[in-house]
Amino acid sequence: MLPFRRHRLPVFALTAAVLLMAGCASLPNAPTPQQQAATDNAAQLYRQGNFDAAAQAYLALAGQHRAGREANLLLAVESYRQENAWDKAAPVLEEIASRRLDADQLQHYAVLRAEAAEARGDYANAIALSQDAATLTPAWRGRALEVRARAQAASGQPLAAVRTRLTLDASLQGFDREQNQQQILDTLGTLDRQALNTAGSQLAADDPLKPWIAQAIAKQGGALAQTLPQLNSPVGTMLPGSTREGYQPPHHVALLLPLSSPLAAAATAVRDGFLEAQRADPEGASMQVEVIDSGASVNSA
Repeated sequence: MLPFRRHRLPVFALTAAVLLMAGCASLPNAPTPQQQAATDNAAQLYRQGNFDAAAQAYLALAGQHRAGREANLLLAVESYRQENAWDKAAPVLEEIASRRLDADQLQHYAVLRAEAAEARGDYANAIALSQDAATLTPAWRGRALEVRARAQAASGQPLAAVRTRLTLDASLQGFDREQNQQQILDTLGTLDRQALNTAGSQLAADDPLKPWIAQAIAKQGGALAQTLPQLNSPVGTMLPGSTREGYQPPHHVALLLPLSSPLAAAATAVRDGFLEAQRADPEGASMQVEVIDSGASVNSA
């Protein structure tokens, strides 16, 4: 078995878990005062960040009260997870009888199984267990997408990992979003410029991944190669609809010339030549030309 791996837990995951503790740590039916006190103590230990003690408290509750056993085992696993103690969490996770969990607990259980698989280096299972992330409620969807992205990156699927993070990005805010976007760039940074250009050239112009690839290439000192149109006829060949192959006439042109400078004579000649060429072009009538005097200095230009 591969060694367990440590990961920094994103803030949104911790927040979701704390909310879970507040809402799910009570026993079914009417607990005795002693049971409620033990439950409150376990939740308090968790909120204080004393995760190992919280896990032990939830395990004690699971052993003492059969009715709430699965819920408390689930919370024990969550507590161990918060300090990346998967060597302790994994055996407890195996004890949980999923048939006794309610709908929300089942989602929590599924996410924990994916995280446990990723922690032991079983990336294929982590990806498979998190593939239904879109069907999860927002409380668990973010964690499922996060573990899926990490497993994809670790298993040599950087572009898939980035696409997963782009899906995750829409649901994040503040520091969590900044961290996720940095992970996008870091993951793309594992590819060299040629691989990035190849990937970028295969994407549609409106693909949300494309600007991120362009940014990653820029960080490596390059620029995303532009895909030039493939011409079927010589440039300028008239095609049906009065258009020319390889040519899209502009509708508005700004012509900046130093008309009030010592170069005015040359600027006037350029202007007149440009306007004459426009009149001679059959498509020139659809073009609006605005001649602008750029003056005699850099500042005026």
